[in-house]
Amino acid sequence: MWDVKMDQDFHLVLQLLQDNCSLLGYKIYTYASTMHKVQVLANLDFKISEIALVIELLIMAHNCFTADCNMEGITIILKKCQKVIAHLLTLRSWKLIVRLLTGVGRYTEMNYVFQILRENDQFEFLLRKGSRKDNALKTALLEYLKKYCPENRDLYKIVALHFTLFSEVALLWEREAQSVIKNLIAISKLEMQNNKLNPDIEPYILLTYTDGTKICLNKAMENYIHATEFHLQGEKLAKAMHSAKQAELIALQMSLLKGLPPSGTAICLLNLNQTQICSLISGIFSFDQSIILVQSYNYQPDWSSVLFDQCILRQNLPYLEAFMKQVRLTDNIVHDISRKFLAANINSPAEIESMKVILDKLCSVHTKYRISSELGFTDVVEDLIQSGQLAYLKDTVWKKGYKS
Repeated sequence: MWDVKMDQDFHLVLQLLQDNCSLLGYKIYTYASTMHKVQVLANLDFKISEIALVIELLIMAHNCFTADCNMEGITIILKKCQKVIAHLLTLRSWKLIVRLLTGVGRYTEMNYVFQILRENDQFEFLLRKGSRKDNALKTALLEYLKKYCPENRDLYKIVALHFTLFSEVALLWEREAQSVIKNLIAISKLEMQNNKLNPDIEPYILLTYTDGTKICLNKAMENYIHATEFHLQGEKLAKAMHSAKQAELIALQMSLLKGLPPSGTAICLLNLNQTQICSLISGIFSFDQSIILVQSYNYQPDWSSVLFDQCILRQNLPYLEAFMKQVRLTDNIVHDISRKFLAANINSPAEIESMKVILDKLCSVHTKYRISSELGFTDVVEDLIQSGQLAYLKDTVWKKGYKS
């Protein structure tokens, strides 16, 4: 026993005591409590090493009670810790406050210490003295930040940097955003029911333009922006991109609400299914809005169907121009559009003209000729022949033929 270092090997002593740990714990606590009372009465007339001894004794007593699972003893220690920390606060002894906190290790019960350190700009002192491998401290700090200072990004960054917790912090922001969105959708469904609309039957959930809706959307967007920043810090680029796309989707949602009269409604873009996404990009949305929507949901659209609906049936040719700035208009896409065109038995001059505009965007002469022939666009075929492409067509389509 002579070689035992009590600050490191006290658990070995407790193993020898087995069921008598609490007895030792009460004796140590009584001695520590008596010492502290003397120090309080002495005002500041005592050595700092004396109160440091009290702290070490309280930590040992706590270990004794913990070994016996003595909740009554643990409660006594926690109450005493509160008084000692209040005393240490008057002394501004941050080192001893942190030592008592980390020594006892009951971070949830003692989270008031986090608040004390934060209010006195000593939070980083805790991180310097606390172990990076202390999972209990890590968890307690994240819970504290989430509950008491969710908007303090700088503090989140400090904690994340210390524990290398960028992904965990990013996930917290994402979950918070999802929770806000879930609540907003639930409220919107209730408002629809109040207006005699059944949200389960209507094609879309409707968001009402109110201050509450704006606050919720802003909060969710900010949370996703924070998540993006932390994913980037943790070098999780795919996850950062996903969070950024969610923030962009919420920004799009806010743009739909902007300009509405008070209590006006707009389609809710959050939590859509594939049928709803397809309907929006094929009918209501511009291409720029569509690309935000499909990317945020990682949805793979059938662009030939979308372009047929938008550009042929609706004659929305600006959609095609915007599409070609970001997506390549391939021969296969145009060929699929032409098949839909034939199947629909279209004879409207405006729709026929829209199909010709799409054909004109193709780079491949032989594909343009082939589809024009299939659709009976003789004027387009004649233009191709007269444009100096005759030799090329003789060597390709006319010589080899083609399969319809």
